Amino acid sequence: MAKVELYEDQTRMGTYSQVRLDDGKRILISLTQTELAVRQYVFGMPIKNIFDMVSLDFMMNVLYPFGPKSKNAHQSLLQIITEIAIESGAGVDNFSNEFWKNVEKYSQRIKAEGEVV
Repeated sequence: MAKVELYEDQTRMGTYSQVRLDDGKRILISLTQTELAVRQYVFGMPIKNIFDMVSLDFMMNVLYPFGPKSKNAHQSLLQIITEIAIESGAGVDNFSNEFWKNVEKYSQRIKAEGEVV
């Protein structure tokens, strides 16, 4: 199973997490105010861009469908994305496809739970 090796959420060092996938390869999930980036890392150097998402609006709408009334509103975006990455963590070669499938499943589950009353 994939596991989190580093996790820095809104610290002076930034907002990122490093996950070791089932195949032993590492990815770095990096969040800025405008971008989500997932890259494969070897010896601390990015060697492969898995995907970039320039607009986080889409991700916010998908992961927090009811805004602050979403049942998961207490979780940070990095926390949710890292959890989805761990579920998608079989290997770097198929990571992107598995990640987006799991984003869709997560979104459907949150929408089904409804808003906090």
